[in-house]
Amino acid sequence: MLENQLKINIAEVYSAFNGISSLYSVNSFSELSKEILGAFSEDYVSIGYESLSCEIGYECLVKDQDLEKWTSFYNQVDISHKVHVLVGLGWAFSKRKLVFSDYFDLFNDGEKWLILDGCGYFDALFRSRKTITNQIYPDLIPDEFLFAYYQGVGRQQLYSKEGDFLKIKECIFSFPLRFQGDMWRGVGIASGYVGGLMDKDLSLYRFEGDKPFVFGFSIGKVSRLNAECFRKNDLVECKFLNLNILKNVQKEINDFLRTNILKGDSKNEFSLNLNHAESELMHSVN
Repeated sequence: MLENQLKINIAEVYSAFNGISSLYSVNSFSELSKEILGAFSEDYVSIGYESLSCEIGYECLVKDQDLEKWTSFYNQVDISHKVHVLVGLGWAFSKRKLVFSDYFDLFNDGEKWLILDGCGYFDALFRSRKTITNQIYPDLIPDEFLFAYYQGVGRQQLYSKEGDFLKIKECIFSFPLRFQGDMWRGVGIASGYVGGLMDKDLSLYRFEGDKPFVFGFSIGKVSRLNAECFRKNDLVECKFLNLNILKNVQKEINDFLRTNILKGDSKNEFSLNLNHAESELMHSVN
C-alpha cells in the first residue's frame, strides 16, 4: 500500500462526486446512464449515484419541496447503490437548509439513519465552525436520531483530516461521550469505502474505535462488494482486520441493511438493531 494511497483515493472520490454534479446541470437524470455514472471512477461507482441524488433532491426541495422526482429516481436505482442515494438526499436537505425531520413520515428509521448521516457529513464539510468547533447541530432533530447525524460528522473527518489518526481522535474526543461511538462508526464507513489506510493506522483505528469502527468499516467494504468495486487491496485490508468479508461479514451486513432499511417498518427501534448488529459482527471477528 502506498503511503499516500488514502489521499489519492479521496481525490478520486471527490472527482467522481463533482463530475456527476456538473453533468447533471446540463442533463436530466434519465439521460445519465449507468455507464456515464460509472465513467468518472470504476472504483467508486456509487459516488455518482450519491451525487446525482443530492442534485435531484436539491432541485425538488428548491422548486416545491416535494420529493416525487427524487422518489422516482430512488425507485429506479439498483439496490447496490441505494445506501448512497439516501446519503445524497441528506446532502440535499442540508444544502437547502431545510429541517429533514419535517419529512420523517416519508421514511422508515433505517432510511432516516442514512439521510441524517448525509446531513451530518455536509454540515461538517461546509459548516465546520458551527458543527465541529462550536458543536451546534440543527434544531428539531429528535434526540433519538442525533446518533445518525454524528455518524456523518465522524465520516467526514476521515476525508477532511486525510486519515490523520491523532487529529481525528482529538476531534472525536472533543464531543460528548454519547456521540463518540457513532463518530467512530462514521470513520469506519469512510475508511472502509475509500480504502488506502496503512496497516499501522488500521491497527490504531481498530483499537480506539472498537466495534463501531469495525462495523462501519465492514459497511464500507460490503458497499464496494455490492457495487462490484471490490479490489485486491480491499481484501488485504479486510484480512488485516480479521474480517471474512466474502462470507459471513457480507451476509451479516446485507441482512442488516435489507431488514432495517430496504424493508424496514416506520418504527423499528433502529438504534437497538444497530447496536445488536455491531455486537454480533464482533463475535464473528473475534
